[in-house]
Amino acid sequence: MIVNREIIMSSVERISNQIIASLKSGRQNLYWQYTTIIGDTVIDFSKDIGYLAYDFLDTDNRWANHSETIRLISRLRYGVSNDDLRKLVIMVVAEYTKSVKKSALESLTEKLAKLTGKYFINNILMHDIASLFTNKIISKIAFNSSLSLATTLGGMRSRSIYGARELSKKSPSIYFMLKKEKDLDLLYFMVSEFLDPFVDAIKLRETDPEGFNKIFINVINKLSN
Repeated sequence: MIVNREIIMSSVERISNQIIASLKSGRQNLYWQYTTIIGDTVIDFSKDIGYLAYDFLDTDNRWANHSETIRLISRLRYGVSNDDLRKLVIMVVAEYTKSVKKSALESLTEKLAKLTGKYFINNILMHDIASLFTNKIISKIAFNSSLSLATTLGGMRSRSIYGARELSKKSPSIYFMLKKEKDLDLLYFMVSEFLDPFVDAIKLRETDPEGFNKIFINVINKLSN
């Protein structure tokens, strides 16, 4: 039992640090890389190549991948924009913040006030916290209008499909929530490096609510310093 608790605590510290890094990092999403040479956009396929190779070898999921490719093509009919990525980020972060217990909030009144300018623990304050987190992440997302064209390439198609599938295994609730919103789950891979720790925290909430709240406390303490 002690060993299990140590594992849980290490998960709390790991997820806390990852969320803090996601919010405080000055770097942008490395998926899109730009160049001014004749106005073209260079896309970094370093991760895509691995997904493309895995897709080719993954014969067990050949039919499922074909079906997901059709879903991806259908998704592109809606178009893809910054608003789509913004909505995805907002949905995941809001899902994270909405379950923080009032007791955890009350222990952080002064520090929350420092971050939001609000002195009362209420739903408006939590909305402000969600917006604070969301804005910090969105400021790091680089997006290019050539996405529709790029998505027709095999590597990116594979990364989109497997990214959604990995999310469905890690957090079915988040996966279905995004899928119901015009298949936003297929775009999750573009912001996964920022949102994965939030999804990990949401998953921990189901088995260890105390640890979940501790993550929030850790994050607010660090951000307010």
